[in-house]
Amino acid sequence: MRYMGMLGMLALAGCAGQVGTPVDTTDQELSYRGPYLALGDSVAFGYNPVAAADPVAQKRISSFVGYPELIGLAGIRETNASCEGETSGSFIDVHSPDNGCQAWRAAGDAMHVKYAGAGESQLELALAYLAQHPDTKTVSLGIGANDLLLLQNDCTAQHQSDPENIPACIAAGAPATILGAAENVGTILGAIRASGYRGQLVLVTYYELEYSNTMDLNFQALYGLDEALVEVAQTPAFDASVAKAFTAFGALAELAGGDSCKAGLLYKLSDGTCDKHPSLVGHGVLAATIAAAAPAASIDLTQTPIQF
Repeated sequence: MRYMGMLGMLALAGCAGQVGTPVDTTDQELSYRGPYLALGDSVAFGYNPVAAADPVAQKRISSFVGYPELIGLAGIRETNASCEGETSGSFIDVHSPDNGCQAWRAAGDAMHVKYAGAGESQLELALAYLAQHPDTKTVSLGIGANDLLLLQNDCTAQHQSDPENIPACIAAGAPATILGAAENVGTILGAIRASGYRGQLVLVTYYELEYSNTMDLNFQALYGLDEALVEVAQTPAFDASVAKAFTAFGALAELAGGDSCKAGLLYKLSDGTCDKHPSLVGHGVLAATIAAAAPAASIDLTQTPIQF
């Protein structure tokens, strides 16, 4: 696999399971090949659960390094407009339920970009960005998982006294939740195309934490979400390609018994367990899937200051 060298170097550098300080490229001559706009939730944001729990660290954007920043190291002018906790609904309308994005923004916590105001949605920012940067070559979108997390939270709250009913509640609500997320993604992609943008659109799928039990409710819900979003992305009018994170994580997790944590793809916590967010190695995998899916951007990850 072309990017295995990159993963090996990150692991040897001691980065597996941790988010490190971004490499400073300000004094290097970079070959800019056109802007890249990253949209999405905490995955694209580069959410670091340890930094997010630190009142000081959560104000520093250097604490949050995601795949857009890794792509930026390859000389691509990247703009990361993602927001942790964003749902597909709040992406379009800030008044829709989210999983923490608006609270994060209201608290003045770190963001990769500055929004025009509390009322500006990520979609509105994206459309304004594209109007101002008509040479944008690639837009990636990873959104929808927080819709399922909201369902999980709602079911947990409803069945506090009878937690054994929580799985049935989630199973019953998942189809409508997935359908709603797919419809919202269609609205997002449609709005981007309607703006006149004709560059590369890339849908980034989600990955599983555990691949060994395909009958697990969490596996099936996320797999169903991925399938629905891919179907929307492949609508001819949207002409979007797919960054296959589900497949890429799965291939590496298989080497560790199907466990994405043991494979070093997830952020490792001090107690030895993993958070659901990607490690730096995991973000390297995601960056590679986007590079493979976005030929129009000519993203070559071998050109980064990190030895891939």
